Amino acid sequence: MSRRTDLEEWIRQSYALIREYEGIVQTSDRPEEKARATRIMREQWGLIGKYLTEYRRLAGDALPPDIAEIATCFAQKGHKNSRSDRLPAAQRVAIIVAVIGLVGTIAAAIIKEWPGPVPPPTSVPTLPPQPPYYQVRVEVKGTGDYVPDAMVSIEVIGRAPLEVTTDSNGFARLMIPAALAGQPGHLIVEATGYRIHRQNIDLIADALPVTIQLEPIVPSPTPTCLPQAGGDEETITRLIHAEAEAVLKEDILIIRAIFAENAVIRDGGSEEQWNDPISRYNKLFAETRFTDAVHFDIQPAGPGISGNVAYFTSGSRGSYVTTDGYSGSYDHPPCSDHWTFSRNGAACWVITEFTFNACHIPFPP
Repeated sequence: MSRRTDLEEWIRQSYALIREYEGIVQTSDRPEEKARATRIMREQWGLIGKYLTEYRRLAGDALPPDIAEIATCFAQKGHKNSRSDRLPAAQRVAIIVAVIGLVGTIAAAIIKEWPGPVPPPTSVPTLPPQPPYYQVRVEVKGTGDYVPDAMVSIEVIGRAPLEVTTDSNGFARLMIPAALAGQPGHLIVEATGYRIHRQNIDLIADALPVTIQLEPIVPSPTPTCLPQAGGDEETITRLIHAEAEAVLKEDILIIRAIFAENAVIRDGGSEEQWNDPISRYNKLFAETRFTDAVHFDIQPAGPGISGNVAYFTSGSRGSYVTTDGYSGSYDHPPCSDHWTFSRNGAACWVITEFTFNACHIPFPP
């Protein structure tokens, strides 16, 4: 794109923002929101003035119709960035005198030849459609409080994600490329301390949600050891079932409770390894949604429970859908999940190693 084309696009985008925030000023009942919208409008008019100054140096006064209309609005607002403001005072006075004389001459001619009343125009010129924008406000479910710093993402298969962060008023605004208009996608909204919101959408302006409510994650009181039971084997069995429950609920608090802080997680098939269970599951929850996840046929392995260390195996099955639209299922036999446990400083059993897809790996090592 040429510099001239860039300037035209920037002028149009700034004017689209001004029109949007004019609506906020007219409809909002929040003084701070009105003040913010007014400030942004003033900043955008200033940018338009700079863009027009440079554009006229490149293109002269031959402006496209919509740019000319924006320039007229800019001049009517009384901004000081037009070309005539850079003329010396003497030249400006001469121009004004000449214009007054010309106006008088034209007015006299019009009055002399006036044919009678002129019907009003049947239509008012309008600007061409502006680039499509999606704006959304993120609120707390149940209270309506704004959620700042929430990440709003729109994912379309085969395209880079569109991402933006909400401001202090929970407001976010995304420009939708024309090439994506009408396509199906995924809307993902996430913020620290809230459950992730996922929604299938079509990129049609009037069909997109304007408000998203996030559900706060409220930690519930838990015993010192979670979820311990009467006997060691029953406690370890509960820990394994709790991992599947955490995956279904996308509950990072359960993961934090059942895994050791430095636990190791491995994929026995790809040999990929994670040394931080919180990071591993946060990424998993953000990218994949599971249904019907369950561990079955949980049995001691090798020496089983020996002092403060225990070894168990299990099978697992379930279904999943990824954020890029891929869906699948898994059904792993009882030898596939390898679990190693130890007691922590509070004498609670926790998971220290978890390897899946591991039937071909001897266990315990």
